[in-house]
Amino acid sequence: MSETPFSLLAAFRATHYRVYLDDTIITLRIGRFSGPLALLHARCMVSSSAFLTAFNPCATLCGVDANRTAQGLLSSRIDAMGLSRLDGVACDPDRKWPDEPSLLVLGITRDQACALAREFRQRAIVFTDERALPALVFL
Repeated sequence: MSETPFSLLAAFRATHYRVYLDDTIITLRIGRFSGPLALLHARCMVSSSAFLTAFNPCATLCGVDANRTAQGLLSSRIDAMGLSRLDGVACDPDRKWPDEPSLLVLGITRDQACALAREFRQRAIVFTDERALPALVFL
């Protein structure tokens, strides 16, 4: 892991990672077990998932058009991999950083998720294995 400013690490850890599932919102928090995510994994017969975005590469604010284009490309790459995805949003509870539209990708491996995040120049991902315990992975 390269040097990461403490404030950036703290911001990622404080973020609420929300996943939209039908009429329900599943909120993932780093290091906290998620029963609803465990049930979703079981229902979809997967043992892992990753919360990914293409918004604001390198943790630098970008324009709306650039972000939307990148997010569309990320969605296309996930679809081409044959993986299921759910819409989500990463929310800063202190509102210091804008909400970032995101995707929960079901059944993706950690290596696949990290490769996609690197391709879209992201600083970190949230990865969850069979324990349904979201973990922050810096790239």
